[in-house]
Amino acid sequence: MIVVADALFNSDELDYLRALFTDERASEGAMTAVGDLRSVKHNLQLKLGQHAGEVRNTVRSALNRHPFLSYALIPKAISPPLLSVYKPGMYYGDHTDGHLGQLNDRAMRLDISGTIFLDPPHTYEGGELVVRTDQGERNYKLSAGSGVFYPTYFVHRVTQVTGGERRACVMWFESFVRDMNKRRMLFELQQVRSWIEESQPLSSKPRQTLVNLCENLHRMWVET
Repeated sequence: MIVVADALFNSDELDYLRALFTDERASEGAMTAVGDLRSVKHNLQLKLGQHAGEVRNTVRSALNRHPFLSYALIPKAISPPLLSVYKPGMYYGDHTDGHLGQLNDRAMRLDISGTIFLDPPHTYEGGELVVRTDQGERNYKLSAGSGVFYPTYFVHRVTQVTGGERRACVMWFESFVRDMNKRRMLFELQQVRSWIEESQPLSSKPRQTLVNLCENLHRMWVET
């Protein structure tokens, strides 16, 4: 399941994140890649230093304003965000993200990858995120502040930027429900539950039955 969320960051948050992009903070993205990935990763990543905590809080605040994302991702943990930039000639070839990340003093399983675009699409050429799904490739080049979230096991790439600069905020999620198909079913059920709860009273038997089903499926599939 791939989820697109519009306008995650507001204008103040976008201004704050964009202002962090300076040459002094930028380093070769290939330095964080492992093995053969170094040969296909051609971008720059920011060393956030003292700004890391504020960037993390900015991302969490944006995600929390969109509760449907919690229903879709069922997040247990979020990795420290990365800020990346692609200048003309830069790209990231086909690759699969690793299965484990580090969060404070523990390892976290990487179930879902997220990219939030920081620049309007008309300000740069190329730079599409291309995700290889079971139904074929899907291309994403979203408006500034909008994001796309997809299973980490999908092969994906960022096409070469040929003009302007493509800046993005990237993160990974460990989900309480690791299986994508189970997350999709729970998400769809939660949407129906929201509609039913808006239209039927608490005493409604169909509403009670649906709530019971939703809670018990979560109880069955959630890993703590």
